Amino acid sequence: MQLKLTSRFLLAVLAVFGVLVMTNVCILLYLLFQQNTQQSINTLSSPAIEQFTRQLDEHVMYDDGSVSFPDDVFAQLETFHAWLQVVDFSGNVVYSYNVPEDVLTSYRPVDFVQTYRYQEQVNTTTFFGDGQRYNYIVGVVNPNVERIILTYENESVMNVLRKLFIAITIINIAIIMIAGWLFSHPLTRPIARMTQALQLLETKKTLPPQKKSGLYAPVFANLQSVSHKLARAEEERLQLETMREEWISNVSHDLKTPLASIRGYAELLNSANVTEDERLDYASTIERQAEHMKNLLDDFNLTMRLRHQQLPMTTERINFVSFVREMVIDLLNDPSAAERHIEFDAPDVEVMKNIDSHYMRRALLNFLYNAITHNRSDVAIFITMTEDGTLSIRDNGNGIKEQDVAHIFERYYRGTNTASTDGTGLGMAIARDIIEAHGGSVSLISKEHVGTTITVKLPIIT
Repeated sequence: MQLKLTSRFLLAVLAVFGVLVMTNVCILLYLLFQQNTQQSINTLSSPAIEQFTRQLDEHVMYDDGSVSFPDDVFAQLETFHAWLQVVDFSGNVVYSYNVPEDVLTSYRPVDFVQTYRYQEQVNTTTFFGDGQRYNYIVGVVNPNVERIILTYENESVMNVLRKLFIAITIINIAIIMIAGWLFSHPLTRPIARMTQALQLLETKKTLPPQKKSGLYAPVFANLQSVSHKLARAEEERLQLETMREEWISNVSHDLKTPLASIRGYAELLNSANVTEDERLDYASTIERQAEHMKNLLDDFNLTMRLRHQQLPMTTERINFVSFVREMVIDLLNDPSAAERHIEFDAPDVEVMKNIDSHYMRRALLNFLYNAITHNRSDVAIFITMTEDGTLSIRDNGNGIKEQDVAHIFERYYRGTNTASTDGTGLGMAIARDIIEAHGGSVSLISKEHVGTTITVKLPIIT
């Protein structure tokens, strides 16, 4: 990107310089063209005719006192539409060619001055040349040919040149500014749009659809992608904040309930008329409520460690079939699940997995206890495992409402069908994070009044 920007900038500078050079060259060519056109109209410029006149003495020929010229001199005179007189030093005309009738035949010194300076003949410009024996007068009959005599001062010429230089400089600066704006505008306009886009990102607003901007198209595409990601992150943050506040409120309520029980039963224990059986019952209730509070705090601590990927796991190579079978047997020995219908089906082979047995047991038991706790007493739970170790836990219970399925693994979330049961709203999130910490994945499919299926996949050991 940096190389492209630098190249584009250099091209813009070269383009401006090229436009300036081309403009000056065009002006020069135009002036030369105008000069050549004017010369064509005038047949030949005045300096050329004057030079021709001064060189006539080189071509003159003398023969027995008479004067003549070669044919190319006459051809040149015809080209100039000019006439010729040869005058001796006494002012007498000794030779004439194509001379009009009103031209003088003898000249005084004052006549030379009058003819040269004021051109008394109509549409005729007179040029003079001198020689060793004669003077030469060439009259050009052409209204487009004119001799201008300039009288100037050096200071005036310098002032004119200075003004001309200033004028040319101003014109060139104007050309540079206009060309620079035209070539730099495609570079600076996208930068201004990028600045506006960054300001919108700073205010956490979603960028509107951006037009393609050539060289900057990848930049705008990335800004658009960042904008959408930030918007989604902000939505998730707000949603998580709302759920966390609700969770804190629920946990606070859950903590107040056992605390109130503990305090109440502790006051009863202090009374004098408590029987031994009542004392034991009160102590058991206090212990149970304290255990519940401990579980709440343990779940909170565990989910924070999982969230920051600080869970210390010790994995070992274990036969996953035997591990799940023993866990199911222990579950059936639990009084809370002894009367439940639980089936386990697995292949008669070893399926080896690298797992932390403590945390994996907790994750899978969480799924099983949810199936037991949140369903009616006659629910049937089917646990199946494939040869690659994919574990499925399916029940035919109440199922989960459609609006809750998408949020079931989120922290602090408690479904609408769990409002009357004990829990922290962290169990499913903890179970998912434990499985993902093992490099696995978990998915859930549920339909209300039909049942729920949870599928756990762990990496295959090769």
